[in-house]
Amino acid sequence: MIGMPWVLISFAANIKQMPLQISHYLLLTLLSSVVIMAYGFQLLLNVPGEKGLTVYRFSRRVLAAAYLSLASLGILEIFLQNETSEGAMVSSFTLVIAGFQAFLFTFALMALIRPDYITRHLLGVHFGVITLVSAVLLISLFGFGGMVHTVIFRLCLVGYVGQLVWYVRKFRQIYGEGIRRLSDFYAEDEDRRLHWINRCFYMALTIGILALVGAFMRSFYYHFFIPLYTVFYVYFAVKYCNYVPVFHYVLRGIALPSPALSVEMGDTEDIGIMPEVVMDTAEKDPSNVVAAFNNKQFTERLQQWIEDKKYLETGKNLSDVAEELGTNRSYFSRYLNTHEECDFRNWRSRLRIEEASRLLLIYPDKSVSGIAEMVGFSDRSNFHRQFTTIIGMSPQNYRKNRE
Repeated sequence: MIGMPWVLISFAANIKQMPLQISHYLLLTLLSSVVIMAYGFQLLLNVPGEKGLTVYRFSRRVLAAAYLSLASLGILEIFLQNETSEGAMVSSFTLVIAGFQAFLFTFALMALIRPDYITRHLLGVHFGVITLVSAVLLISLFGFGGMVHTVIFRLCLVGYVGQLVWYVRKFRQIYGEGIRRLSDFYAEDEDRRLHWINRCFYMALTIGILALVGAFMRSFYYHFFIPLYTVFYVYFAVKYCNYVPVFHYVLRGIALPSPALSVEMGDTEDIGIMPEVVMDTAEKDPSNVVAAFNNKQFTERLQQWIEDKKYLETGKNLSDVAEELGTNRSYFSRYLNTHEECDFRNWRSRLRIEEASRLLLIYPDKSVSGIAEMVGFSDRSNFHRQFTTIIGMSPQNYRKNRE
């Protein structure tokens, strides 16, 4: 990355020696392509080889391919600039680049949230369709032009809008599932670790919408648009590279299976009930699987855990607590969703808030912040929000009304 400025200077210094007549638009396209290509190589070459980062490495390569492909399209556009009118060329190439950008950025982000959703077949189908449509559009531009190209271009615009709508709906679904899984696994507000992914998606969506608007604007519009999306590409690459330290942490939570009830042989191990009890119940009547959760031994362990107030201990996630109870996280997660009708974080927060309401009356002289720390809340604002939601009033008002 240190040599990137020298690459830019070299291109700028020799720009007059190029055989093409370089307009302001093409100059911006050239500089943008060089920057994006540099970061594409950065994403491709500096991939960590740590164990457990298979999904991250795959998504990095997909993203690197996106950067290099889009940069190559930009350079190709420069060398084809004399083959057709600049207005039609700019609009067509922008639409092609926008389509690939939407596909690659969306799937690269979803791979960090739901790695099990991203498959080679799914990628191949989307890539193949976008490539085919792009080829038809460019052939109509250079081979036919006129009304033929205009009709195909408008059809491609409609398809691009449909592509964006589908990606938004799918990303919201995947992102919501990722947030739910983190909430189900960690007791604290760890979903904030995914906020940058959500932010980057909507930034990319904004770029995509601006590209759509650009199809109806004069070429001067791109003097603003090209620097904008170049800055975004740099920002996105930096954030993606810096995601490595927290990927292991997040992956533990998002890898949690869905809490929807299902009976598998692997789920019956070490959960406080005999495997044959579950299988027998399921074989007789699948609707009675929930009855397996009424195991007396596990219920007694859980009740003792609550009486010992172990929910006040910090730094423990769903797996840690499940291990203390002699079960696995899949079973414990389903148990909470079935019996308590909430996830792990909300369940433990409720227990802590109930204890806090008791301590507020026992220690009237102790500050609210002190009480929050006693019950395991490190963030006072989070404690205040949780207390108000569960109890129905602020800690201060609760104490005042009970005096």
